[in-house]
Amino acid sequence: MQRLFTFPSQNLHLVIPLSMILGVFLGIFVNTEQLRAIILPLTFVMVVSAMLGFPWRALFHRHGNKILCISLVINFIIVPFVAWLTITIFPLTPEMAIGFIFLAALPTSSMSIIWTVLAKGNVQAAVRMSTVGLLIGSFLLPIYLFFIVGQTIAIPLKDVFLSIVLMVILPLLISQVVQKFLAYNKYDNFQRITGYYLPNINSWLLSIIILLNISLQVEGLIQYKQQIVVLIFAFTFFYILTFSIATIISKKWFNKEDGIALVYGTAIRHLTISLGITIAAFGGITVFVITFAYVFQAQAAAWYGKIANKYIWKSAIITENSNITN
Repeated sequence: MQRLFTFPSQNLHLVIPLSMILGVFLGIFVNTEQLRAIILPLTFVMVVSAMLGFPWRALFHRHGNKILCISLVINFIIVPFVAWLTITIFPLTPEMAIGFIFLAALPTSSMSIIWTVLAKGNVQAAVRMSTVGLLIGSFLLPIYLFFIVGQTIAIPLKDVFLSIVLMVILPLLISQVVQKFLAYNKYDNFQRITGYYLPNINSWLLSIIILLNISLQVEGLIQYKQQIVVLIFAFTFFYILTFSIATIISKKWFNKEDGIALVYGTAIRHLTISLGITIAAFGGITVFVITFAYVFQAQAAAWYGKIANKYIWKSAIITENSNITN
């Protein structure tokens, strides 16, 4: 039973494509329209649970300002430029382009912290980048949407702002109230809940949300089959370029631990918040773009973790070992 409970969180690179495939078959053979109404509440629950344990104190740490400043430059200047370049090079529809704006504006997430832990990077730096990046990205998102794609498609800015309140600000406030309540009542198992149960529950919720979203979009996806092929190349281009740029900067300016944290804190995007806002404000093919991004991001993060210590940071490990023995 425990293996079943933890399977999605430990195998996202397999579970997400499987959920998409099952969603296609479910949409072909079953009318899931009546289930549309539960998608937004499920997404809200997923976002709230992901926010529990949100490290406000990380905002006020004095050390690590260099890596934080460089991460902000990458997250809010370089990555948006990469997103704009992707939209310019590949013939994407305006609705699909909006998905890439979300990738550009909302950096890092709890998953970037998890990947940093697995790759033995600087976890404290990863937490701080995640905290600051989410808050700044939430304010910049409407600006990016208006200036990058606002000339080609009408952006429902009011809906976007309301969605940010619903999917970012409200979950943050709820998470803080819950944390204060548990701390006041001296509930000792809070860390176990946030560290073990919530990530696994979120993975199951994510799988269900993806399955339902795809099942509701089957007809539209068939119409966009040529665009989906373009989307595959666009995502490949976007993630290879972001991981490469982040790695080059990390190798030049930081040691192994900080470098890994910087790569995951900039190349990984906050897909959970992006999914919640697109479901609430846009729907349709834009939601599919974010859903599809999960496949590429999970694969990119997993493969980077495998090759990081073996190839990219191999020289750093050798240097550290030689320093220890000398």
